[in-house]
Amino acid sequence: MSALIEDVELSEFEFMFDLPFWSSRPNAGMLFDISPNEALENLNCYSHQKKRVEKADIQYPMDFIFENGTYYILDGLHRLVRHKLMGNKIVEVRRHKLEIRTKIQDNKAL
Repeated sequence: MSALIEDVELSEFEFMFDLPFWSSRPNAGMLFDISPNEALENLNCYSHQKKRVEKADIQYPMDFIFENGTYYILDGLHRLVRHKLMGNKIVEVRRHKLEIRTKIQDNKAL
């Protein structure tokens, strides 16, 4: 995926920390039953998410679609959470156009 990398304030993504993106149980599939903020409140209960956050390599930017003034994450939520834990205020982001969905769907069909 090619897109320009830009610096964005972490606060732009604050709403994402309250969305239930993650699974509360390891190896249970995508349950979408806890938010990053819920996991952060008690990382010892969600050790599988804690490990993923700790291993997240923040040298790589996160990938987002930006549509109608809102960011939608494609890849990098654990990296984003790691940035938050580290106190970083600015993060590197690749902002993709909405049309990237077609490319993703085409690759998925292969």
